[in-house]
Amino acid sequence: MNSIRGRLAKILGQRAFFAFGIVTFLTAGLLAAVHLASRHALKLYIEDQLSRLAWDVALYQTSEFSLSSEVSPKLRAVNGVERVESLTFLRTKPPPEAVLEVDGKPLASPWLSILSATSSSLLPPETRPTSKDANGAFLALIGPEQHMGRAFLALQGAKVFTVKVASRHEKRERQSLFDLPIRGVVRLERSEMNRYFMNELGSISFVPYIGVVLVIPHDFEILRRFDALSRGALDDHGDIHVTAGEYLPEVVHLARIDRKKLISGWDIEGSLARLGKLHAEIDEQIKSLSPTIFLDNAILVLLQKMADLSRLIGLATLLIAIPLLAIAWMLASNLSALLILNERRKLGLMRLRGVPGKLLGESLLLSIGLGGLLGGVLGLAVGTAAPLLVYEKGWLSWELLSRVQGPLVMLFFLIVGLVLSLWISRRLVRYATTISPLEASRRVAVSEVTETRVRFSWLQLLSLVVGIYKIGAWMLSFNLADVISPSEDTGAFSLAALRTILVLDHALDFVAIPLFVYGLVTLLVARQGWLSGLLSSVTLLMGGKLRRLSLKHMSLKPHRVSAFLLIVTLMASASLYPSIGAKSFEDRALRGATVQVGSEIHVTINPSDLVSAEQLEQGLGGQIQAIRSALKERLGGLRQGDILSVDYLFEAVLPGFFFPGYGLSGVPLYLVDEPGRYLKTVYYEEELGVSGKFSQIVQGLSGEKVASSPPVAEFWNLGSGEPVLLGADLQRRPVLVPSGGVIGFLPGMPPRSISDRQSYVSARIDYLNYLSSTDAYLAATMDNPKIANLKVLVPRIFLLVRAKPSADTEAVVQAVAAALKTRPLEVRELKRELKKVGGDMFIFLALENMRIYLIGGVLLALIAIMAIALTNYLEDRRTLGLLRVRGASPALLFRFFASSLLAPALVGLVVGIVVAGAAGYGLTNLIWGLRELKSVVHLLPTRLVVSELTIWIAIGLVAVIMGIALLFSLWVFRRSARETVMEG
Repeated sequence: MNSIRGRLAKILGQRAFFAFGIVTFLTAGLLAAVHLASRHALKLYIEDQLSRLAWDVALYQTSEFSLSSEVSPKLRAVNGVERVESLTFLRTKPPPEAVLEVDGKPLASPWLSILSATSSSLLPPETRPTSKDANGAFLALIGPEQHMGRAFLALQGAKVFTVKVASRHEKRERQSLFDLPIRGVVRLERSEMNRYFMNELGSISFVPYIGVVLVIPHDFEILRRFDALSRGALDDHGDIHVTAGEYLPEVVHLARIDRKKLISGWDIEGSLARLGKLHAEIDEQIKSLSPTIFLDNAILVLLQKMADLSRLIGLATLLIAIPLLAIAWMLASNLSALLILNERRKLGLMRLRGVPGKLLGESLLLSIGLGGLLGGVLGLAVGTAAPLLVYEKGWLSWELLSRVQGPLVMLFFLIVGLVLSLWISRRLVRYATTISPLEASRRVAVSEVTETRVRFSWLQLLSLVVGIYKIGAWMLSFNLADVISPSEDTGAFSLAALRTILVLDHALDFVAIPLFVYGLVTLLVARQGWLSGLLSSVTLLMGGKLRRLSLKHMSLKPHRVSAFLLIVTLMASASLYPSIGAKSFEDRALRGATVQVGSEIHVTINPSDLVSAEQLEQGLGGQIQAIRSALKERLGGLRQGDILSVDYLFEAVLPGFFFPGYGLSGVPLYLVDEPGRYLKTVYYEEELGVSGKFSQIVQGLSGEKVASSPPVAEFWNLGSGEPVLLGADLQRRPVLVPSGGVIGFLPGMPPRSISDRQSYVSARIDYLNYLSSTDAYLAATMDNPKIANLKVLVPRIFLLVRAKPSADTEAVVQAVAAALKTRPLEVRELKRELKKVGGDMFIFLALENMRIYLIGGVLLALIAIMAIALTNYLEDRRTLGLLRVRGASPALLFRFFASSLLAPALVGLVVGIVVAGAAGYGLTNLIWGLRELKSVVHLLPTRLVVSELTIWIAIGLVAVIMGIALLFSLWVFRRSARETVMEG
């Protein structure tokens, strides 16, 4: 019996062996390729995240400062550590014996701090030394204007900062602890310092509400003396003893590891093991010095998150590849129909000779199973090798490859391919076991006729509804979690049910596109009138005189049209939406970064470099007039070159304007010179306006009004025209200005951005989001007479420099600094800010998988299209031959057959492009909505951006489909009419 079954398999199963072997080869190969592409996307994402980490390991030392000189050598001695730097921040309430002097005059401050770093890049930009003034200290003042405003003006031009120590005995003279030349005086905000620390170090630090910070180059001897003063242990000053102050020392030791040696984006588990070993070694070395030193390994946190993602890649691959599996399903179904048409008479003859149907079915199953197994194994090999040759230009070690393409994952993909082939082959096997010799002799099989009807039932309706819901939710930024979020009274069962619903809702994000396409195509095909209306426009151009016959012919076989539409629509949508989504994501990120900077270059300068301290002691109007005159005079000599225009904003600090959390620092008031010029200079979008269009709110400031941020407007419940108490004037009278609207962000004010990366723990993300949600500020024009006598100080000026795309930022900044004769406190450029806007894992996945779709997916779709076309031809060849006998010219028959292929294909392509646009736009909305770190980007709407790549992909798909249809139509007429009729 086995020999008979084997002989039958050779006779009947050769075509089935190759046909389903190809299906399983393509299915398993594409799944393997998509999985490898997803792992490569994860590798690229890890590299992108690593590029945002300036430092990999941080050691926090908050006691025993004297040991800090021993920590760095210990850290450098660890194998795998490349570079070590340290940042020292010593904060103390000076003891009564300590006397602070500036140029011999006493200076009182509740807190005195020293900020020092072994690398100047670790210091805030406003206080970094230049090559001209590498020695000495920057004097940074922290606190509200009523405490630090006068001091800031009085200290302009100061030369020397001195700390002296007096004995408790009155007769003893004071002894100098250290003298430091002063390089400049600046004002710093607590929140901005912590935002900077978070961006550079990955953590915040305690910054005194009111105090003086000496920012100096790293000098261990000065730091040691300051530490001794704060602890009351000045042993090197004879019998001078001081009282220990309230002292908060902190030294952050930062290490950069050998990433090339220790980290591989392919081998996350191995990287984690190597980093864990390094972490343990560092911890052992440090604990030998002091058990109080805390180790923070940001890169370990990042890789642990990536490891969690990598475990889900296998499932994500299957979900992402659903469009490909749907195309493979269509291919296998049509290959099955093609085999029925080709093997029908052979099966009839076997049944006529007495071969049992069960034996025929078993032999076909044997052929299909062996072909599928062999094809699947080859597919896994090719699907792994081909992408590796592209990505790595070579091969990975077998050990590493087994981790990337896990054996269990590959086995799972093979099973998926086999199950798909065997499941679809049931129709062929059932046909072989039940066919009678009489049915085999008919021109059209009865089983084929019964499947020509396409029904739109509840299953198709459910697919369409789910697809519409998900794509609509993406586009409208609807989040189910916001609607069904649990309350404190929710029971355990209800909580589990809600979590299950949310998990299913997120899972539908992966299958929404194929479900929508399937439901839509089925609806179109089931409605003959709709389908004819769509197809008629194409057949009008292609069908010629046989146009009506072509439409009638297609309407008799809606299952073929449905298959064509479904395959082409899935292919187009799956190939195009990643490029649309990626470009739309990039566009929103670029617009957000541009809004934050305001222009190509953002320069901060100190007003005391332009005018005298006496001029800054005037009312706000007098300060503005003096600073603006100096700016216009000096900018008049600026050489344009690569500079297109320069505008400016002034920052005034309102000491009398109350807002929670700003009581000791003051709420900033940003002043615009000319609203019209400002709007022409900065990049803005109307959506930045909360209570109206942004441009209208800014233009309305000319009407002696003031705009506010959303937190300020919400706290004070400000409506349009309601008076806002800004503070007091020089005569201590209240200054009231009517409210002119609410703006979400004012382009050109100090950027609030930090580098978006996955290494932040949730507590730090919550803190950064808290800063964003409580960002208080107001805006007005410089010429507003209502604020002319306001008693405030202008501590900073922001220059908004528009430059040509090819401009050299450093050269532009040098030209501006030379014209203004000042040293910039801080420079921000658009290109650098754009890098802070994090990429997204889904975007990386989509772009990598797009390449697989464009190669393997299009190949799969084209084979499926050819299978459908060949099936149509085998069914219609007698009809075509009779038409030729009846006098139809070859040209007419060519147009007749080509239109039956092109009409559904082009309609499917158009539908696919529309679906891809909606999905790309919607997914961009979804991705930004899922971002944990909130920023100004979330105020901007998503725009549908179609890149050149998308256009070329669409053109390529059109060309390929038309080429296949036309070439196949020409192939149909390779034989004469008589041969065609006889063959049918």
